[in-house]
Parts: sequence; structure tokens; C-alpha cells
Amino acid sequence: MAQYNKEIYFDKSAHREYKKLPQIIRKQFDLFIEELAIEGKLETPDAKKLTGYNLYEMRVFKNDQSWRGIYTYLRREQIIILVFFSKKSNSTPHRYISTSLKRRKNHE
Repeated sequence: MAQYNKEIYFDKSAHREYKKLPQIIRKQFDLFIEELAIEGKLETPDAKKLTGYNLYEMRVFKNDQSWRGIYTYLRREQIIILVFFSKKSNSTPHRYISTSLKRRKNHE
């Protein structure tokens, strides 16, 4: 059995959002989440840090749409996934950053 370096948790609302994603998109996020658990981080282009926040964005691209999952590091060995959404623009809509920050407070 594999030894993971990080514990991954879903915010309850993020888990509901995750379950609504198309199956092919969930599978890609599953691969990212497994890599996060083992390696403790994701590299570009799969993820990027959101400037000015202690938040990171997993990125899945399919056709002309992209899906995002925002996560943060809670404690040394814990990562919490805060929100999932789809978008068409390059920038992350502020409402998802705001939602992520509110949800993160619930886990601190």
C-alpha cells in the first residue's frame, strides 16, 4: 500500500460540487488529488498559486472550457479542497476566491 505524504479533505460543499462534474473531469481531478496526496504539490500547468492568497488552483482543460478546483494547505500534512467550478475566461472569478476563503475559515 502506498505511503502518502499529505491527507486530503474535501469541504462538504466542494464535495457536492465535485460529484456534479462530468465523469471525465472528475477522473482528471482524481489524478491530481492522488498526486497531491503523494507529492504534496502540483506543478504548472496542472496547478498554480492564486496571487495574493494562500490558495492554489487545480486546472483541467477540455475543449474550450476549463474546470478548476481550489485548495489550500491547512496544516503541515493536510490539504483541503474548497471549491470546484467551470469557467471560460483566463482569470479566476473573485466570487470563487471569496467562497474559498470563507470555506477555509470553517476548517481552521
